[in-house]
Amino acid sequence: RTRGGRAGSTIVYRLTASGSYNAFQRSTLAGGDRVETFRHGLRATVDWRPTEKDLVQLTGTYSGGGPTPQGYAPKRMGLNAGYQRKIRSDLLFVATVSDLFDSGASRNYTVSPSLTGVSITRMQGRLFSLGFTRALGGRQAADGQFTYEVGP
Repeated sequence: RTRGGRAGSTIVYRLTASGSYNAFQRSTLAGGDRVETFRHGLRATVDWRPTEKDLVQLTGTYSGGGPTPQGYAPKRMGLNAGYQRKIRSDLLFVATVSDLFDSGASRNYTVSPSLTGVSITRMQGRLFSLGFTRALGGRQAADGQFTYEVGP
């Protein structure tokens, strides 16, 4: 479900919430019991247009933790930032930072009567991207659209 609105004439915000119900049988390594769980997530985006040609965007994400077939996964959070400058109607300068606080490590914990462990998956980490976007064929450039490379 997505909600949004405006704060003044230069700020637009959106909040998206999602959830899923999961039911699974844990592996015998983790006790073999049946688990039912509800996982949730949030995504918040704020767009600020200080001028007609400039756009600054912040996108925060949250993923609630929960049980997994082998143990559990803790919650994850991240923040991406982008800047866009319209040079011409068909040409944009774009700068983005993915995973601004370098929080891209994913941890999963294995818990059982005979084994306890942690698995850490390291994403690419904080990525900086600079570039130009040009629309071909007389079209206008896709103003206000950012692509972040990584993030939770």
